[in-house]
Amino acid sequence: MAAVAVLPAPTPFKAARAVVAVMEAYRDARVQFVTKVGELAVSPQNAEALLSLGALQLLLPLAQDSMSSVRSAAMLSLGRLANVSHTWAHHLVQRNVLPTLCKALTGTNRHHKRSAAYLVKAVSRHAGAELAEAGVLPLLTECLLDAMLAVRETAACALGHVAKHSGVMAMRVVETGAVRLLVTCLQDEAVARIALSVLSDVARHSLLHATAVADAGGVAAAVSLLGSPDVKTRRQVLYSQQLLLRFDYVMAPMSCPCIPDPQYPHSPQPLPPLGTTPVCPPLPPLLGSARLRLRLQ
Repeated sequence: MAAVAVLPAPTPFKAARAVVAVMEAYRDARVQFVTKVGELAVSPQNAEALLSLGALQLLLPLAQDSMSSVRSAAMLSLGRLANVSHTWAHHLVQRNVLPTLCKALTGTNRHHKRSAAYLVKAVSRHAGAELAEAGVLPLLTECLLDAMLAVRETAACALGHVAKHSGVMAMRVVETGAVRLLVTCLQDEAVARIALSVLSDVARHSLLHATAVADAGGVAAAVSLLGSPDVKTRRQVLYSQQLLLRFDYVMAPMSCPCIPDPQYPHSPQPLPPLGTTPVCPPLPPLLGSARLRLRLQ
């Protein structure tokens, strides 16, 4: 009878190395998967194919993975897909991903917070009301104070997308206190243009919205940026002033913060009688020429 060879039992050290190798392979596979999906998500043609092949069901658990790098990459991939496809954005809302985003926005990991803010920005283009109902807007407002520039920029863009939807959504943004923080952001050259754009998106809806921006000091802060060396920033200032000029009776004197007019304080007042023209103080030469150009457009 032939003798049966008995293999030696693996030592604890070798067994541990085998387990570590398997776990590292699984980790690398997760990272590789979310990275490749993120690359494919750049093309809008791939969005529907990824959705039909079940990429959403695979990415959502990875957005809550134990590894921070996997979570951030998964949220970045979901954000890219939601950015190019409204179908992806609505599917994400239906899959109850918003509580996960709220948790990420209140976390301490800035890279994870940046990815979560990017995903919120992408969803906000198509589902602003759902974000407001989920309580995401106050968290985005707090992100305007974050030390990381990318987080502040992304949060401001998301608030702007929500404000564009309707006057009701814009007022929800005002109620969170975001307008005053956005006015503060005008002092930072890196986010000044984005903050101006968001303030314009809020003010464009009605006199009430424009007054909220003016009461927060938005008009005076915007006019001070007319001397900015950045051409795009100066162009955004003129665009914001053009929106405010739609409400000339109340807002025109506010366009000259250096020359107060007691006849038209910053709080809403009854409009002058029909057929009369409110007396406005003379405008500074630079602002006066800007208003003239805007009226000639």
